[in-house]
Amino acid sequence: IGGGGFLNGGGGMGGQFGASPNGTEQSPGQSKWGDNSIFPCTLLQLKKATQEHPDASFVLGSKQLARVVVVGRVHKRADSTSNLQFLLEDGTGSIDVHLYVDAEAEPMDDLKSKITVGSYVKVVGQLRSFANFANKRSIKANAVLPIDDYNEVTHHLMSCIYAHLYL
Repeated sequence: IGGGGFLNGGGGMGGQFGASPNGTEQSPGQSKWGDNSIFPCTLLQLKKATQEHPDASFVLGSKQLARVVVVGRVHKRADSTSNLQFLLEDGTGSIDVHLYVDAEAEPMDDLKSKITVGSYVKVVGQLRSFANFANKRSIKANAVLPIDDYNEVTHHLMSCIYAHLYL
């Protein structure tokens, strides 16, 4: 029966998350997620991710978490000339986020003014764990995007469910 639907590739996320990155079929033992994949996660999923040794990538189930995207509400914020740090909470947990400023890039004043306590943001970055801080996890952000429409939060949660159940 035609038409598709959310899970059948009819406008859902099948094209975004459902295909392998190189467009080829994967053998059962081969991971379809390479080092450049971006995986939508909740903060609870990041807490449950495992790591074989301190230098290894985090793994959630059979998925390597090279980069993650999380969405949440900013609770605490501290910034300096070299970085912006904030505590992100999404209803499943909380995590520290660090966005480092590139001295040669354009100033972050506009972004800093949009990331306020109580605002919602989308963060793309790498999950980190520091042994000297009792393996406390944080995200080293590559991008922090302010969220203006709460539908983006709902969409992210649906993306997390889809990625967890079907990939």
